[in-house]
Amino acid sequence: HRAAGVLTERDIVALSSARADPDQITLEAAMHAPVKTVRPGERLHDAVKAMEQAHIRRLVVVDERLQVCGLLTHHEVARGLEGDYVAYLRELVDLQGREMENPAQAIDERLLLANILRSVNGTAVLAADLEFRIAYATPAVDRVLGLSATGVGGLDIRQALQEVGWSRAEAALREVAVAQRPRHYMVATPRGELDLQLSVLFDAQFRAQGYLVLAQKA
Repeated sequence: HRAAGVLTERDIVALSSARADPDQITLEAAMHAPVKTVRPGERLHDAVKAMEQAHIRRLVVVDERLQVCGLLTHHEVARGLEGDYVAYLRELVDLQGREMENPAQAIDERLLLANILRSVNGTAVLAADLEFRIAYATPAVDRVLGLSATGVGGLDIRQALQEVGWSRAEAALREVAVAQRPRHYMVATPRGELDLQLSVLFDAQFRAQGYLVLAQKA
């Protein structure tokens, strides 16, 4: 099938709120169209930039025959970087609080990774160590979660999420730690509904290193 349109979880929530009859409404009437497409060989940076410019959170991936072969979302971008992110987590934190000794080495993998994470438009990223201390936050946490990106460092991520309005934050983090895989939550808060994904950060030897929270406004 060609990429004529896309039906998202957000569309379903809106239809439910409007009390639409699923037996009567068609996909064509409910879906977003037209959709923006990309090719598998395009660079990730360009795809993220395209989403930011179009103010969208999903791109349909099509092959040379314009057949759908995948879907790229903000969550997929950030989740795909988790493995690399762990390796640089502590260095990123150090980098934020000190001047680099060798300015010639300023453009390295750590800075590139930090900027890619920041460029995921509309997605707030929080990372914490195994003691639940927040070690890194992208600027979007101000807009999405109402937290200060420069003031959350060292805070307990469980308490920070509870202050946002998620009373089950601590229980959800325990669930993720037991499941050892990402979990998805739709959370109603005083600032509106949030789309949250929690996961455990693992190193190359699959040892747990901390927690990652991706947050978007629903």
